[in-house]
Amino acid sequence: MPRPKISVVVPAYNEAKTLGLCLASLKNQDFKKPYEVIVVDNNSTDATAAIARTARVKLIKEIKRGAAAARNTGAAASSAPLLAFTDADSIVPSHWLSYISQSFSLNPRLAAVVGNFQFPHGNKLLGN
Repeated sequence: MPRPKISVVVPAYNEAKTLGLCLASLKNQDFKKPYEVIVVDNNSTDATAAIARTARVKLIKEIKRGAAAARNTGAAASSAPLLAFTDADSIVPSHWLSYISQSFSLNPRLAAVVGNFQFPHGNKLLGN
């Protein structure tokens, strides 16, 4: 298998309800180059790890709790020159990886690319 161009890191703690949709959106990218998806199970007690295994992504366990620790573990396990991060309760658009790749191709001096997001099922932080 060719070396991936982008590694997508997905930290996940007890995300069995949402991880499947997130991974499906990552699988359905229009990006034509190789990429890898790394799910970092942050010591979940639900079926998060089983869902990741079923999706046939790279699964890593991180017992130190917290998204930062999980992201760092995923980044260390990546094999691509570009890193992309998304949360396990997010659904990314089909052009997400193409946009990231194109942004860096057009301006190699970029350090990061960010975008906006929506909460399709309400925002846990805002209580809706």
